[in-house]
Amino acid sequence: MASASKSRDPPLKAVLEDTVGTEIVIPSLKRLAPGWPLRQHPGLELVRKDFNTWIDFWFKDERTRKGISEFAALEFAAMAWPEGGNTELLTLAKLVAWQFIWDDAIDDGYLSYKPEEIIAYRDQTIEISRESMGGEQKAKLNPHPNPAIQSFWDLGTEFWTRGVPEMNQYVLEEHCAFINSSVQSQAEREYDEPVSVEQYLKRRETNIGFYVLQPLIHYSNKLAIPSRYLRYNNKRMAFICSQLARMMVIENDMLSLRKELLNGQLENLIPLLMYHDKIGPQAAVDRATDMLHECYAMFNEEEEKLYSEISPENINDVKQYIRASKHPIMSNLYWSYGVKRYFKDDMRQEDGSMAFRISLGGDI
Repeated sequence: MASASKSRDPPLKAVLEDTVGTEIVIPSLKRLAPGWPLRQHPGLELVRKDFNTWIDFWFKDERTRKGISEFAALEFAAMAWPEGGNTELLTLAKLVAWQFIWDDAIDDGYLSYKPEEIIAYRDQTIEISRESMGGEQKAKLNPHPNPAIQSFWDLGTEFWTRGVPEMNQYVLEEHCAFINSSVQSQAEREYDEPVSVEQYLKRRETNIGFYVLQPLIHYSNKLAIPSRYLRYNNKRMAFICSQLARMMVIENDMLSLRKELLNGQLENLIPLLMYHDKIGPQAAVDRATDMLHECYAMFNEEEEKLYSEISPENINDVKQYIRASKHPIMSNLYWSYGVKRYFKDDMRQEDGSMAFRISLGGDI
């Protein structure tokens, strides 16, 4: 999902420059996966034509269309929300594509290092989000000229009209929080010294995308749970969600490492581990793998504790919510191994791992 911010941090660059040309092996999908079942929505191919029509309507330039195609938003959505109807899948696939396009503008896109323009971009996006998800018509009557902003109107109105009424406001607020956190990460992209690993992980938990994807379970599954069990009101649920978000961060940083280094995006978990722990790139990947499995273990332990505290009348819905919350993690893993933006075909090893040599800059 969303990539880490581009770093101009000399210490990280120095650490990486010493390892250029070193081979690094990313563990296989089997090694990284938590053992949860992977599901795919049966309507994937049935909505592809309508998805492409929506993309072609809003985004005319070939670079954007090519980027969306390589991003495989529809495939990601089909694994992240395998339940629900075809209409829900189509809308969620559009949202994943929209997030890619919207974030690309500030993440080394045409707004990169333009703080005033980024703030305006953020504010105008939140404005149209609140209007479309609040039933107002102002944005429809006065469309925004930027398709990366205006195209959300279709999605917001769909979420509001077909979502679960008591959960719609929660979906909206998490969406706006994601926009804010994405922009905030750009404001924090330059440091005299690299942040600590824990600081980095906590910050990335807020903008990796999990917290905006999870609430959409309420839309896809037409599921409502009492507010006392949402992460803002329940410490165990908050911890569970933070572990899920951290899983996505670690997965993303390991699997997108090659692409990010080639694009000059140096603030990534692997270089940070190399810097702080004074270890080589392969040792950092191995440490990140251990961290991922530690997240799985802590999640499983806290999940059982949470269930022991849920009232009988809500236990089935909460279990369904947690089960559905695992789907974006599995989707992110399988999607990352499959998209061409991260690995070339000849990098795949017999055991399913991915091997490549560290390179900074140049073409992917």
